[in-house]
Amino acid sequence: MLVFDTKIVIIDPVGTLVYKMVFFAGPSVLAGLAVMIILIPVNGVIANHMKTLQIKQMKYKDERVKLMNEVQLSFRALRNF
Repeated sequence: MLVFDTKIVIIDPVGTLVYKMVFFAGPSVLAGLAVMIILIPVNGVIANHMKTLQIKQMKYKDERVKLMNEVQLSFRALRNF
């Protein structure tokens, strides 16, 4: 029978959770946790790259919208004369 001390659970919930996961699922849990921890900075790098790409994309969209507005104004000017 497995009995856990409630004081430990309240003081250190993450450590207790890891202990329970290793106890019940085996050491492969540690490998999974290591992969998750390693991928946290990778996610940040990808997010920063996506941000720079989105900024470039918005510049192209702004240029396109300005051009289409100019074309539309030209058509309106031709139609009025």
